[in-house]
Amino acid sequence: MLLGGLLPIPLGYLGVIMKDTTLAVALLAAFGVAARFRLAGRSVPIWAWPALAALLAFAMLLRFNAPFAAVPLILYLLPDTWRMAPARRLALGAVLLAASLVLSQVASRALFRPEASDVRLSPIVYDLGGISRYSGRDHFPDLGIPDLAEMNRQRCYQPIWWDTYLWGECRLVFERFREVVREGEAQPLLLWTRAVTAEPLAYLRHRAAHANANLRFLLPYAREDVTFIETSDNPHGISFQPNALTLAIREAGLVQAMTPAGWPAAWLAVALGWLILAPALRPGPARALLLALALSALAYGSSYLVFSVASDLRYHLWTMFAAAMTSAIGLAEAARQAGGLPRLRLAAAASPATGVAATGLGPSSSGWNR
Repeated sequence: MLLGGLLPIPLGYLGVIMKDTTLAVALLAAFGVAARFRLAGRSVPIWAWPALAALLAFAMLLRFNAPFAAVPLILYLLPDTWRMAPARRLALGAVLLAASLVLSQVASRALFRPEASDVRLSPIVYDLGGISRYSGRDHFPDLGIPDLAEMNRQRCYQPIWWDTYLWGECRLVFERFREVVREGEAQPLLLWTRAVTAEPLAYLRHRAAHANANLRFLLPYAREDVTFIETSDNPHGISFQPNALTLAIREAGLVQAMTPAGWPAAWLAVALGWLILAPALRPGPARALLLALALSALAYGSSYLVFSVASDLRYHLWTMFAAAMTSAIGLAEAARQAGGLPRLRLAAAASPATGVAATGLGPSSSGWNR
């Protein structure tokens, strides 16, 4: 279990103050509190619920897609007396997810009164840029920029992230887009809907290209964002000077990143594999915890394939933690399994991770390890 946290990439991130780290450790603590009782076959006592509620609420306020990670834990917390068929549990999870996605945003605005930064427009701008790039047609509203389609294709759009629309020459695209939205000359959601329905293949190509970058699967270039060692400007006077240990962890993280152990795609494949194998494991509290962790890892990591506009590894920190813990529990349960496990199901469970590793490391791959 400790090895999941001692891998250099997660270990390096644990020292960084950022939303993704605090989200991961809040969920880790919540899972720990819940498992302390559920693994012993007990319901979570009333006195522990305030701590769990605080940890889950805190996590879900950190990122808009955090409910994808938290809802499997909420379902795990249900007492044994609430047993229900898988279909009903899935329906309950869908309802909880929808409610959490809405309520977390409402609560965030009510509690913190965030200043409007128009960052909500980033997915729209990025998708319009991607659709324009792959369709060859300009799907932005009239921004008053000459030859915008060519400019977007040559210099603005990048599958790796939307950040190019925030700086340099292409910053003008986001600034003009924000202006026409503020002036009421364009409806962002309507523009997005029209572009997607008009060019569905271009949209899918854009999303697939970004998903590949987000999952660090088949990339012809290296990335060095395995940890953050720089101090960001802040009003609190907090600063950090990298030392020998910091740099050693970072170098180890770069090595990990060149292997499947550093690819979010591989960790998602591991979580999927345990979900495939879970029905063959003996029923009990450990299997229930395994299912909750695997679902949390898979749902949260996969949500970035639809909503993501960037591909930093920090977004998948919880996915790495959860998939690693799932593996620790699953290996222990498999070792105790009387009579072993069905070979066909074992092969099916191993196929996602082995397929990702073999494809990414294969001689014909232009993967990230190149």
